[in-house]
Amino acid sequence: MYLVVYGLGKFIKFEFLAAVKDSPVFSVSFDESLNDVAQECQMDVAIRFCSQKSSTVETRYLDSRFLNRPNAENLCNEILNTVQEMKTSSYR
Repeated sequence: MYLVVYGLGKFIKFEFLAAVKDSPVFSVSFDESLNDVAQECQMDVAIRFCSQKSSTVETRYLDSRFLNRPNAENLCNEILNTVQEMKTSSYR
């Protein structure tokens, strides 16, 4: 499990973000719902981009965020934080 999460998982996410950065355009989508287990609002973030490698438009899951108070300001802040982290991420 450790190898998948901290080895392959980080590498796959790095490759995905590199493909997004190579794309001329991308869009960020989100879906919020109540997580029954955590009893918190969960916001799932997906990225749609033009893949230079496969010459297709791809949509992929990026991250999940949990929100204490799901209002417009918190949603906007979490989306902006996700995009900022996406810009500064690197594979270590």
